[in-house]
Amino acid sequence: MLRKFALGLCLILIAACNSLSQSAPNKISFPETGAVFLVSSVGNDQVTTVLHASEPGYNSQAGGNFARAMVYANQKRSYLLEGPTAATKLTGKLEAIYVRLGNDDPETVKNRVSLLSLEPTKDARIAVRFSNNVFGGSLKRQVNEVAITKVEVENGHWLKVTPNAALKPGEYGIVFLPKTVTTFADVVYDFSVSQ
Repeated sequence: MLRKFALGLCLILIAACNSLSQSAPNKISFPETGAVFLVSSVGNDQVTTVLHASEPGYNSQAGGNFARAMVYANQKRSYLLEGPTAATKLTGKLEAIYVRLGNDDPETVKNRVSLLSLEPTKDARIAVRFSNNVFGGSLKRQVNEVAITKVEVENGHWLKVTPNAALKPGEYGIVFLPKTVTTFADVVYDFSVSQ
């Protein structure tokens, strides 16, 4: 009799645990390595994708700048990523982007994290444009920042970045944007959102 009661109790506990685990949201498993990753949902499944850093190349736009210099117009240059689209494609609906804060100065890193919309061209994606007058003054940095909300998680070791609106199809990148407008980030964690 006691054995049947214990077996029945075990079955009830197993059923209760199964229903709890199905109703509880998926817990994020933070990777040991990597600095930035995406979490997206596909149906009831959660997909984690590690983003890899890409180094932007410099485009001096020398020919156009030479012509503009003849009439004292604005000179331009840009930093771009090779290829018309990122190697990493977002799967499903974006839930959040997580950025490792590290131990250096988490508050500074947190303040510099930005989500950019990249401008695709025929063979590249422009991350930033700079313009200045012919004498090198009045330097302006032009980026297409996406509005985001940032919250520290995992005892301040990670930063959860959530776009304020759903991302439209296109090219995006997470950067640590320097405060000084005369410089740009040395790496971009780029990804693509398809239709």
